[in-house]
Parts: sequence; structure tokens; C-alpha cells
Amino acid sequence: MRRIRKGAEPATLRPHADDPSATWERVRGDERQALREALFAEQHGLCAYCLSRLNDPKVRPDPAPSRGGMKIEHFDARKEAGITEAESHRRCFDWSNLLGVCPGGEDAPPDKRIEGLYCENVRGNTPLRFNPATFPPDVQTLLRSTDRGELLPAPELGPKQSAPVIAQVETLKLNVGWLRENRRQAIAAARKRLIEQGFKRGAVEALLRRASTPDARG
Repeated sequence: MRRIRKGAEPATLRPHADDPSATWERVRGDERQALREALFAEQHGLCAYCLSRLNDPKVRPDPAPSRGGMKIEHFDARKEAGITEAESHRRCFDWSNLLGVCPGGEDAPPDKRIEGLYCENVRGNTPLRFNPATFPPDVQTLLRSTDRGELLPAPELGPKQSAPVIAQVETLKLNVGWLRENRRQAIAAARKRLIEQGFKRGAVEALLRRASTPDARG
């Protein structure tokens, strides 16, 4: 996960937020399309959880997630057990609670589906601790990837701090084989380029800039 800097909420969201009787099911297709486009832009085309590249909703309008389209995720689940109707409504239409996520394995080739689903597809209404769109903490500082592509808590975190990080990785299944292999290949490619560049400072800084989510000026 990377930190997401939320932009201004799309105009289409405000009327629903101001209407206590509004429900997520009543949000029109064109309104959801506007939300997808805004989420895709502020997340730089990456899934909020696993960082897989999303299909651009402008290229595939109102896409079907089973064919690879991005989903709109509520970080704080809108149907979590025990919450009030008013809280459920707030979660539905609070822009800071909305994220763009990948199909979570629904679009994987048949020979890859045995590895299982991930991201929003497996979490259900399970509460999550670390919202990439909420700061602090910066979620980028909480995780590290091994050379094999396995996500682990950052080494500087103690056992108490590591436990909720591990729990979130496990809830979202961010270490399924498909995702580990993607990360392994990305790390190997970066390492190869560094070697080819002779580990020059400028090359390292350029790679770091490319690996970081740009801010509003980027």
C-alpha cells in the first residue's frame, strides 16, 4: 500500500451525502462512473490495497469488475455489524472513505485462480486498521517487501506495532502467489537497472521518485 492524497470530492457525491435517505444502491451508473474516474486519477491508476494497475474507467466506462474493471471500496465497511444507520450513511458517502480497488483475482487467467482471491474480494466487512488515504500513519512506512515479493511489517516496528500490520496483510491476502510474483519481478527489474546505472546517486533518486506516489503537484 501507498499513501493516497485525497482530492476534492466529486460534485456527484454531495447530494447523496446531504440526503439522509440516500442509499448506495440508488447511486446511478453515471454517478459511479464519475467516482471511479476521480479515484483512478488520485490513486494514479493503482489499486489502493495491492497496487495492481487498474483499468482506466474512461477507456472502459462503467466496467464489470469480473472483466477487470475497478471497484469502489468503502474502507470502513458500510454494512459492518453493530453500526447505526446514520453511521452507515456517512460511510457510504464520505469521500475520504472511498477507495478504488482491483477485481481481486476475479479477472485472473483460469490457471491462476487456484491461488485465491485478494483485496476487497476477500475482506468482506472485516474492519481494517490502516487506511492508505488517512495520515498519519503513512502506510508506506509500515510495510517492506522481501526479494521474493513477500510483504512484511517494516523491520523497525516492534511486535505490538507489527501485529495489526500483519493482520491487515492477511485479511486482504496481499501475499498470494500472483501478487508476490509481481512484486518479485518489479524488485528484480529495479535492481538490474541500478546495477546497469552503476548505483549512481542520481539514478537511485530517480527510481525512488518513480516508486513514490506523486503529490498534488506531481
